[in-house]
Amino acid sequence: MLSHSKEDFYGCFDEDEELMGAIAIEEESPGKLTITRMMVGPDFFRRGIASCLLEYVFEHFSGMEQYIVSTGKLNLPAVSLYSKHGFVPMGSQEVAPGVELIDFYRSGSL
Repeated sequence: MLSHSKEDFYGCFDEDEELMGAIAIEEESPGKLTITRMMVGPDFFRRGIASCLLEYVFEHFSGMEQYIVSTGKLNLPAVSLYSKHGFVPMGSQEVAPGVELIDFYRSGSL
């Protein structure tokens, strides 16, 4: 259940209060904020929703030393998004046959 999650969720809504996208974060260790989930509704793809959510996190959690996120190596829109926002790939891991995740880090001093 989401209510038992340690993550904090933030949403982006349109003028009709429809949820366009959401981001979840967790400070897993002091000064290190992990983006655990990024979701954008299909009707809202390519509208900058994910960028707005990232910028919200950077602004409201500006005291962090580091931001961390992982995504699928073949998820080119996500890889591009995180790279555009200053994340640098720092390693990868195969989590299932044919499924590889890339870990990205971004300094909090950007």
